[in-house]
Amino acid sequence: MDLFAGSAGKNYFYETQEIVLYPTAGMATNSDLFNISFFGDDILVISAEKLLQKDLSVGISFAVKNFLGNNSAVSIKDYPAIRVKYRLLNEGKSYPAILLGFDSQTYLDLSIHKGSFYHHSIGPFIAISKAFSWQMGIIGVHLGANFPIEYNKNRRGNFFFGIEQTINQSVSAAFEYSFEGDSNLNGKIPDGITNFGLKYSIDRNATFSLYLIDIFSTKMSTYKVINLQFIAKIF
Repeated sequence: MDLFAGSAGKNYFYETQEIVLYPTAGMATNSDLFNISFFGDDILVISAEKLLQKDLSVGISFAVKNFLGNNSAVSIKDYPAIRVKYRLLNEGKSYPAILLGFDSQTYLDLSIHKGSFYHHSIGPFIAISKAFSWQMGIIGVHLGANFPIEYNKNRRGNFFFGIEQTINQSVSAAFEYSFEGDSNLNGKIPDGITNFGLKYSIDRNATFSLYLIDIFSTKMSTYKVINLQFIAKIF
């Protein structure tokens, strides 16, 4: 069985790339990937990813703050972020897919929401994914670890996991939990971040997603992410 849901739902065509914010072991096989994401009310992130060979891809992304104005000057990061992914092992009937990667994108400064917490980049990471069929449809199980590259005196590795469940032929729901190692020094589960998402397949190539980040307001006020993903062979 292939990795679960790129275009959401039971009739998926492409593999999923993220649980919510954190990566899966999915790849856009034989295709290129484009994302447009709106974070909260004023952050726009545009990204593109090119498949170089079957199990290797590279990508680039740009973040724009105060995109909608909000009485503040629009600001663009001085340099783009990069993403590199290599799938070390493809999923089999009795074992998961394993992917190694690096992602330098930092989405936004959330210090205005609660305390001095900053949303960091993922940095180098490993992701493990396995799909299962059962009475309720298809469920994807994902887990991984990453190490943010931003300087922080408390900087530590982080662990994350999540599931994605099909709801019908074109809709899936996703749940994701991150320990947030650099701000959760005692490793307590209640001090991590829980994210939730709904994904809808517009057609074979496009998926619309709505995410709620930190639904229990552990680190910040809950905010939404709207994402449009397009996967197709372009170049």
